Amino acid sequence: MIGRIALCALIALPVCAQHEKVERTVNLPTGWPTVMVLVPAGFFPRGMEGEAFDEQPVREIYLDAYLIDQYEVTVAQWGEYQRDTGALIPEWTLQNTAARQNHPITLVTWYDWQAIAHGSRVGARRALRRRPQVSLGRWPRRLSRQLLPKRRSV
Repeated sequence: MIGRIALCALIALPVCAQHEKVERTVNLPTGWPTVMVLVPAGFFPRGMEGEAFDEQPVREIYLDAYLIDQYEVTVAQWGEYQRDTGALIPEWTLQNTAARQNHPITLVTWYDWQAIAHGSRVGARRALRRRPQVSLGRWPRRLSRQLLPKRRSV
């Protein structure tokens, strides 16, 4: 269960075939493996007509192909990471209950990730993994419903 963690879910990749399903196990700088899947390069619509002013207009955004973790980082995995590196995020203690160990970690900000990346073993290889751009926000979630299997509760 514990043994995989990714502080940032993306690795830049060269463009691959649009319909090719790629799954890869990547060893993180911490030594933990994580299973990642390819999100192919392409255009996607960003925004929605008839919604709030900041959602308009709909525009086509191009994203290069990238890998994203198959599953979210769990509370248990985050706890293991914090114990191993000493990088403590105070908000994590609110989530660290027995009932939530298999739930995705939340409340980890970009600033938290930056502090951790620069102050831990992960920082040595941080150039290989990048923080999601704003454009990547909804795109992986929509695609994950089609490409990724549902995570089973333990």
